[in-house]
Amino acid sequence: MAAHAIVVAYPGQGHINPMMQLATKLASKGIAITFVLTESWHKIITEAQDNAFTHAQTLGIPIRTRIIPDCVVGESQRSADMVEFFRSLSNMEAHVSEIISNFDRSETPVTCMISDAFLKWTAPFAKRQGLLFVSLWPMSVTTFSIFYHSDLVRVEGCTDCIPGVPSLQLGELPSPLQPPFPMRNEVAECIVNVKEADLIVANSFYALECRAVEALRQKMKPPLHCVGPLLPSAYFDRTDCRDRKKGSSSRIETDCSQWLDSKQPRSVIYVSFGSFLPVSRPQIWEIALGLMKSRCYFVWALRPDKE
Repeated sequence: MAAHAIVVAYPGQGHINPMMQLATKLASKGIAITFVLTESWHKIITEAQDNAFTHAQTLGIPIRTRIIPDCVVGESQRSADMVEFFRSLSNMEAHVSEIISNFDRSETPVTCMISDAFLKWTAPFAKRQGLLFVSLWPMSVTTFSIFYHSDLVRVEGCTDCIPGVPSLQLGELPSPLQPPFPMRNEVAECIVNVKEADLIVANSFYALECRAVEALRQKMKPPLHCVGPLLPSAYFDRTDCRDRKKGSSSRIETDCSQWLDSKQPRSVIYVSFGSFLPVSRPQIWEIALGLMKSRCYFVWALRPDKE
């Protein structure tokens, strides 16, 4: 029976991009892919120039998308209350269940579920559906190991007790593991979910993080494989000459490559705070003043809500 994976992405730019690249690579190998996105994120992605879905279509790689309602806390509110945002992610479950139930009998049945590691409802859901469950960790294996061993982290002094990870200061840990630990329970529940996977894949490569990978493999039941870097091929192997050296930006871009090519190397400042980090209007003004006083060329990726 042919493989058919339903792919469920966490609604955030840094999570959707690697998941899209993974889905494209699997689809190019003949695996049927159904990619699930919330309505808002589907609109954002498809409006971006050279997004992975459009690129896959031009290459004849079939990826079906299924859109679910905006059932999670919106992007603008996410940074204000991350705990509430994480809890609202469970609202996606009912809509994904409906998608699976509504597949035409003539279609290849879903055999596998691939989800972002931060969707904590997906492991029990896949088990109930009788699906092979694959969890994608969209970041480094070192970061995964830190979260996996969060119970070993001590508030005082160095955290030199994480297997395969160099000694770290408390301030170097991911924010959910720093006082006052507002997200610690939510992240812990995500790790419990990942431990139930049939396979864990990480957006990294073995040669870069072999110590962290081997330390985790000795402790975990699910196999752990590195499948990264999950980037367009132009970034590293150029297996596809039509693959431009860029990801799928969450906004419609203006191509500034010719302008950049006209500047001297290392003469342009790039400023971006991503799609999540809250930046106040006074902070934006201070950054703008600093850029002007620097008398340097700059490219600033600014969210529409801050323009």
